[in-house]
Amino acid sequence: MAAATQTQSNLDRQIDDAKRMHLAGDLKPAQKEYAKLLKKAPGNQRLLSLYGGLLLQMEQYRTACDYLRRACAKNQSDPDLPYNLGLAYYHLQQFSQAVEAFDQAIARRPDHDRAHFMKAKAYLDWNHKQNRDLALQALLQDIEHTDRLEALSLVAEILHEKGRNEEARGFAKQVLAKDPSHEIGLFVLAKTIIAENYSKALVDIKYAEPVIKAGNLILKCHPQSWRGHHVIAEALAMIGENALALEHYQKVNERVPGLAVSRTNAGVLLLRQCRLKEGWEEISHRKTHGAELYGMDIDALDRCPAPLWQGELEVGKTLLIASEQGIGDQILHSQMLREVLAAGVEVTMTCTGKIKPLMSRSLPQVRFYDADEAIPQPVLDRMDYKAELLDLGRYLRDDLAKFGKPFYYLRPNPELQTQFVEKYRQFGNKLKVGISWRSVSKSVGSIKSTRLSQWGEILNLPHIQFVNVQYGPVAQELAEVKQSFGVDIYQDDFDPFNDIEKACAQLSALDLVISVSNASVHLAGQLQIPTWVVLNSRPLWHWFESGDKTVWYETMKLYRQQQLQGWEPVLSRVADDLLQISQSSGLATPRGGVE
Repeated sequence: MAAATQTQSNLDRQIDDAKRMHLAGDLKPAQKEYAKLLKKAPGNQRLLSLYGGLLLQMEQYRTACDYLRRACAKNQSDPDLPYNLGLAYYHLQQFSQAVEAFDQAIARRPDHDRAHFMKAKAYLDWNHKQNRDLALQALLQDIEHTDRLEALSLVAEILHEKGRNEEARGFAKQVLAKDPSHEIGLFVLAKTIIAENYSKALVDIKYAEPVIKAGNLILKCHPQSWRGHHVIAEALAMIGENALALEHYQKVNERVPGLAVSRTNAGVLLLRQCRLKEGWEEISHRKTHGAELYGMDIDALDRCPAPLWQGELEVGKTLLIASEQGIGDQILHSQMLREVLAAGVEVTMTCTGKIKPLMSRSLPQVRFYDADEAIPQPVLDRMDYKAELLDLGRYLRDDLAKFGKPFYYLRPNPELQTQFVEKYRQFGNKLKVGISWRSVSKSVGSIKSTRLSQWGEILNLPHIQFVNVQYGPVAQELAEVKQSFGVDIYQDDFDPFNDIEKACAQLSALDLVISVSNASVHLAGQLQIPTWVVLNSRPLWHWFESGDKTVWYETMKLYRQQQLQGWEPVLSRVADDLLQISQSSGLATPRGGVE
């Protein structure tokens, strides 16, 4: 017994000597001693722990895992053992095992702040978008035990990504209170200001100043940062300084050539300036930036083994086109199918389910699938090429000269069309004018939308029957307008949002449509109904930067909001033109009226 005790005592002294070398930074000699001692005592928990920690420190992560796993099995109480094991897994990018190990550390000591923090890091590096809620929970638990700056900044970033901008700004301010030059803190603060401004109906130029200030401070303290140039570019674009914004996006690209968000944003600005070839190239990064932002049918593309389409127009070849963006965008960009179909290419295309019957009837030579339903694999396997819808523009609309006459392909249901024409005969010779005043776009709907109450000057014009073509809940607004202006806007018995077939037939029975930029104008434009589009000062790129005409539709007129002006001046111009038409019969004889 005494001999065994003496032997253990000698081993402990030798371990202590090796540990001293380890702590002094003499890693190689310490490694050699630990390895020699483990040959004598291969199951010694203390040796397994120390040797595993040393190997972790020496970045020999795979071997470290082996020893730390054994140490964890022998010692069920020390929280640092599974924590170190989690670090080793994390560096091996085995993130699920890392999370499991960090959870073990937390189970052993719930206030283990480093384990909470590294668990969050593992979640984010594993799959940022999918796991960011789990990462946020871990970070908030970390913050309960520490005021770690990196945890605060990550929380701010995640909250901003989730659209919780007020909370994100609060955490960004906490970061900046500790470090006024903190890059992420300044970046998130600037991004939340931009997001708040984009949620307003009218951009206030004063919001650009603090964003630009934050961007300049980032660049002063972090000269090689892309984030400073990025927020400055967004602020400049926000107030219409597109040329200067593009300069800053170019500087972002010089620093981080593959940063999809900046390249996509630059692409939008270039397209808006009608610099089509450059713009299509840059906006091709949109899938990497965030397919969900553009409503892309990624499933169909990923499951289709065909190569990407690069403008090939060959008779008999098969092409899968995956839809993207909203209904209006799909209707607009489907004009580009003309060249593809004319070349004899066999097209299979996905689209939003509610427009599938309309699209199938209008383009019977195209095989349409609901974007929310899986295309059978045998269909995908026989494709020669695949493309996203906007990729057609990259090869078929890279110059204004290639637009030519618009391709009017949409065909309303003839029976429904007749029903609406007959129904609207009740309005006699009055001009039948459809109106729509808002967009439901999650990203830019607020800046595209007006309030119906702002349309008073238009609605008070005589000899006009206004018809609601606005989708969504409208009853309260229609009642308020009737009370305020004494105007009865005709409300049909369906919601255009839910019944595109009826919406299309209804529009075809009208004399004029006046609307903000939304799906209604693309339906009306395709049907060649005279359409007046009320555009905000930063319109979607396909309306370009200037002019009252558009290459997409011949019967359309654009009314542009001026920078830093409200909606009243542009709506007043619409009222003046509508008054002239109603007085001079500037439109053809009203559809369905008395001739």
